[in-house]
Amino acid sequence: MLDIYIDGLRETDVSSNTSIEFTTIAISPINVYSDDQEFLIEAKKESGEVVYSESLTWQELDDMNWKIVMPPS
Repeated sequence: MLDIYIDGLRETDVSSNTSIEFTTIAISPINVYSDDQEFLIEAKKESGEVVYSESLTWQELDDMNWKIVMPPS
């Protein structure tokens, strides 16, 4: 089980080999007007160890159709 964080806010948790959808307040419409605004997306084990970390802009997320795939470690 991994805890998912966006800009330090815990959003949800996810099990291995599953797909989830959720709405976050961390990426608000206000932020989309700043071209250089980045959002730190992290997955952490229950122990707190970071197993995935990536900073993405709103445009990068939009280009990815808002789908993030975390590769196995």
